[in-house]
Amino acid sequence: MLVEPYVALCQWDYGEQGQQYPWIVLTDRYPTIAYSEYGFGPRSCWGLLCAPDRGCQSMGMDSGWFTTFLDAFFESMACIDLPIWKAFSVEAHRRDC
Repeated sequence: MLVEPYVALCQWDYGEQGQQYPWIVLTDRYPTIAYSEYGFGPRSCWGLLCAPDRGCQSMGMDSGWFTTFLDAFFESMACIDLPIWKAFSVEAHRRDC
């Protein structure tokens, strides 16, 4: 799931018009897990964003930014590939006495 990290620029919607901040793309899933010390960082430096190759224009809202990587990971689509989420059922054969 991880890609070679690279830096991308996105608009910061809460500052001056045209203000951009860098963030590092970490996954190739949608939404992308990104890291940035700007914008909502350094406190909430892990974000879920649309990747630049999918037309990312903004760093998004604060609800898409988290204080830890794990929080961002478990809110992303990337976590569904973990085998812990694969549920199965077992049917027991009942024997009458």
